[in-house]
Parts: sequence; C-alpha cells; structure tokens
Amino acid sequence: MPLLIDTSNSGTNVAGCVRIVNVAAPASVFAPPEGITFDDMDGVKGTPLTRYGMSKCGNILHILELHRRYGPGSGQEKGIWTASLHPGVWIT
Repeated sequence: MPLLIDTSNSGTNVAGCVRIVNVAAPASVFAPPEGITFDDMDGVKGTPLTRYGMSKCGNILHILELHRRYGPGSGQEKGIWTASLHPGVWIT
C-alpha cells in the first residue's frame, strides 16, 4: 500500500491513475442474509455454495474498505480508484 499511495500522490500522476480492481462474481447473493458468518467459518452449517457466496461477499467488502481508506475523499491527496466487478460471460 505505501507504494500505491506514494504513486497516486506523485506530482506526475492525475487522480485515478492508481487503481485496485477486484474480480468478484454475482455469487455473493448466495451468502447468508447477514453476510459473512464469522461464527461458522468452517461452514458446518452452510453448503459449498454459501461458502463461495461468503468469499465473494468478502471480496466486495474488502474493496469497499480500501475505497473508504484510500479512495477519493478519504483524505488522500489524489486517492486510489477501486472497483469490484464481474468479468461477464464469454461465449464462443
């Protein structure tokens, strides 16, 4: 993070030139309604699909926290642009 912050604040860069992109999936909808159930990290109560959904939910929450800490408006000079995306479906 120090290198990313220093690079984003460099005088030669414009706002948004430093980016963190997290590839997630819409499978986060399979997470339990409360999100990540930290009291059942072994997934004893869930299914493989709910565990996968929690991991995708974690990816999205992680990028949101990075945005809160380092994104535009966070107090960083220029901020680090963050995004969480679904890569889509490729049909050939």
